[in-house]
Amino acid sequence: MITMENNKNILVMGASGNQGNAVAKSLLSNGWIVHAMTRNPNQSAIKELEQDGAVIVQADMNDKQSLIEAMENVYGVYSVQSFDPKDPDKEVQQGKMVADVAKQVGTTHFVYGSAAGAEKYSGADNFASKWQIEEYIRALDLPYTILRHTFFMENFTGFAKVQDDKIVMQGFMDSEIPLQMLAVQDIGTFTAITFSQPKQYIGKAMELAGEEITLNEIAKKLSEKFEVSCEIVDARKKFQQMMKMFEWFEYEGYEANIAELRKVNPQLLNFDAWLQQLEWKDFT
Repeated sequence: MITMENNKNILVMGASGNQGNAVAKSLLSNGWIVHAMTRNPNQSAIKELEQDGAVIVQADMNDKQSLIEAMENVYGVYSVQSFDPKDPDKEVQQGKMVADVAKQVGTTHFVYGSAAGAEKYSGADNFASKWQIEEYIRALDLPYTILRHTFFMENFTGFAKVQDDKIVMQGFMDSEIPLQMLAVQDIGTFTAITFSQPKQYIGKAMELAGEEITLNEIAKKLSEKFEVSCEIVDARKKFQQMMKMFEWFEYEGYEANIAELRKVNPQLLNFDAWLQQLEWKDFT
């Protein structure tokens, strides 16, 4: 069996996407040898990883043979797939194929990037698909760890935009109900921790969040940071495809234990710390 002591190679799926890229960067900074998998090695995000020392691997989650070749001689795999609302089954098919290949080649540690609430809520396709993949991974008896992210703070660079020298935030839920959220970079941090401590994390699932805050509080923080007004407009009708998920945020919601997570990762970002990294142009 390949062990961490004799092989520090980690294959990171979706290395050009937000999650995969954050994982690749964190692993590189923690001394791992990253094999960054992508279908298109010419993307700027991939070029940056290559400059940072990553090994670029061209492969496709729809192509089993390319996955077999990509997973040979690596210690661990970070698996994440994108949800396609036009083809919800695609994510499940890809997630299962990746897991099948990992089992076939004998991957020592398989980390799957899921979503918090996937095990509790099947009312939205993007939750249900991840739960199907989770169950499949367990049935294969892979040495797995599942990391379930909550709402990404980075989503607010899309929900909040500059209009006429003020910030307008599209409200997608009750603005007085707290919502747990996570900075994407902390997906990378927890993945690095997980790979470095396999005995502690194999066979476990972790729900990840770094903050619990309301939309009204976020609007206030945006106003203070950029010294402009921030208005919340009710945009729920605009997000009909996602309303089941947003309603779930209100009546049930995530249940990450942020205090315990901060013991594992003392640098876990809250919203204030994440916001300090952003500039006015990020919201224009």
